[in-house]
Parts: sequence; C-alpha cells; structure tokens
Amino acid sequence: MSAAEIARALAEQAETVVRGLFPHGRLDGRDWCIGSITGEPGQSLRIGLVGKYRGRWQEYADGTGGDLLDLIAAVRCGGDLRQAIGWARRWLGGEQPAVNHLASDPARDRPARYETLSVFGRGIWSCSRRIDPETPAGRYLSARRCALPHPDGDLRWHPELRHPSGYVGPALVALITDVHDAQRWLSLHRTWIAADGSEHKADVDPARLLLKGHRKSGGCIRLWPDDWVTLGLGVAEGIENALTLARGFTPVWSMIDAGNLATFPYLYPIESLTVAVDHDPAGLGAYEAVAKRWHARNREVRKVLAPKPGDDLNDWARDIDNA
Repeated sequence: MSAAEIARALAEQAETVVRGLFPHGRLDGRDWCIGSITGEPGQSLRIGLVGKYRGRWQEYADGTGGDLLDLIAAVRCGGDLRQAIGWARRWLGGEQPAVNHLASDPARDRPARYETLSVFGRGIWSCSRRIDPETPAGRYLSARRCALPHPDGDLRWHPELRHPSGYVGPALVALITDVHDAQRWLSLHRTWIAADGSEHKADVDPARLLLKGHRKSGGCIRLWPDDWVTLGLGVAEGIENALTLARGFTPVWSMIDAGNLATFPYLYPIESLTVAVDHDPAGLGAYEAVAKRWHARNREVRKVLAPKPGDDLNDWARDIDNA
C-alpha cells in the first residue's frame, strides 16, 4: 500500500485510531478533541471522525494539521513518516505497534506488548457498543439460540470492524481480562458476523481472531460482571456456548478455549461451578482438570454435556429448537 492508500485506510477507521492514540480525549460533535498533540487536556487539537473531514486533524494552537498518517508520525514515531507507515501497516494488520511517543526501539518495546491490552485493542474496545436485541449482534445471538449478555459484561459489538483480509463489517468484540482481576485487560476476541442479522458468521477466514502479540492464558470473558458472581458461576469454552448456558443459568463466563478452561482456578467464595462441556477429547479433558481442582476445595462441580460426540452445547440447543 502507498502512503496515500494507508492514510485512506486509517481514515475509514478514524474513531478507532484516535481513541486508541488519545484515550483521554472527548467527543465534540463530529470531532475527537484533546489539548495538544501530546495528549494534554483541552480541545486545541481536533480530529475529524465522520464526514468530509474524516481522518483529518488540525492543531489550532500552532496551525499545523494533516492526515492520520502525519499524526501517527508526530505522536508515535518522532516525526519520521517512514516509521509511521510501518506502524500503520502493522496496526491495519491487527498487530500491536510500539506505543511510545518517540521513535520505536523494538528491543525495548517488545516485552511490554504482552502485559496489557494495546493501543490498537483499546481503540477497538472504546468504539464497540452494547448489544441490544435489534442490533446485528443481538439478532445473530438470538438466531444462534443464545441469551444476550449482561449489558455491563465484557461482550460488545462493532459495526465496522476491519478484518486482516481487508473486509469491514459487524463483529462481536469480547474483552479478555485476568480471571483474578477484572481491571487487568489482556486482549480482545473478535467474531465477524453476517450483516443481515442471521446466525451465520461473515464470509472471512478466519471469522474468529485473537489479537496478535497479546496473551489469553489466565484470562476469561466476563459475560456477566463480577458483582453478579456470588456463590455460583457457569463457564464454557466459547462465547456462544456460554450464552446458551445462560438461557438456564447465570452468571456465566467464557474461557475462550479448552486450554484456558483446563487451568481455570478456584475463585473464593464460589461454592458451585457449572461447566458446559464440549463433547470432544479436548473439552472432556478440560472438564476433568477443572473439576479435580474444584473438588479438591470441596466445591460442587456440575457438568452440562451435549449427548452427541462432536457437538457442543450450542449445537445441541439449535438442534432441539429447530426440530
């Protein structure tokens, strides 16, 4: 991609870009406003989010301005446009670029990538919306025979999320947080869905993606917030399975995959754990591992298993409802 093409691609996702770069700014009409190019409070720097000036910025304190590629060069790459092009290419590809305000030192920046959610991820999350029944995400989940998540949980949707293939469309966006600390943001899980509100995923490969350069081990997706978790909790591998379980039991969390489910620790003061188990070797093995750990604490563990080998709970529920 040329510099002009990169600038246009960034402009298509202007709100995601600038919310990630300047999370402490504020929305004023069609603009994102901050105090200066260094991110200070105020509104002398205005960045267009929609319309004719989408992706254009103006610093009224000194009269400077330009496109988002120029802005990235100024705030992330010490004014070096070549480094900004590399930063933007990685960002557009879903990779976490360096986040320092000066020119990047890869050897210094690499370890920090894996500690918390990146600027790229925070920008996506801040632009994501609550899931209501009439949104594409709400219709998708209902068509999949899922309950909708708690409005204060960590599952939202994004109307125009870019896939690494270049496709832009609606997607579920799930925030992955540390199982012990909901304030420790680790990564995002994204599922691109069909725009027509059907039960189908978008025609992209893969339709589900975790963020590059982030860890998900020791993390979960809190579909219901911590203050709903008292004496009982339900868990499952995938989001749709967890929300299928939520048709009969709440609160629920998604553990993302069998590996994370297998290592799910005991959490005080929960007395009963309900596990929706995928009927495959990985799912059954994960259940045995977590059940052993919780039984060692004299806690009740209940298994909800689809009867047909190869199925998960959501497969079973859809078969029953469509029969």
